[in-house]
Amino acid sequence: MSTLTSPAAMDAAIEAYLSHQRALGRRYAIEEHILYSLREFLTQTNAVDLDHSRFEGWCDLHRQLTANVRRARRRVVRNFCLYRRRSKLDCFVPDLGSFPRPQPYCTPILVEPEQIGRL
Repeated sequence: MSTLTSPAAMDAAIEAYLSHQRALGRRYAIEEHILYSLREFLTQTNAVDLDHSRFEGWCDLHRQLTANVRRARRRVVRNFCLYRRRSKLDCFVPDLGSFPRPQPYCTPILVEPEQIGRL
């Protein structure tokens, strides 16, 4: 299922999505970085468009990151795919149920001044 015909088409879709979000008043700098890393991965793997196997391959690049960071990156890509689906009905959209489950953040440890002295 290929809805794009070239890497330039993916670039145009990413730029249109970023322009749309920025027109709504969002900065989208981190999201831009994430989408460009996806585009770079697709270029390196000679993929024309994103599909389930390419998405999983891109996700494997981030397996060393925490579950919350991986989930956030996948949601950025999913939101981009949902945006694309508005104009291309056969566009791949990642399943939210396959994303890592959110994990609680580590509780900070308060260190007393005398404990710092012993370190």
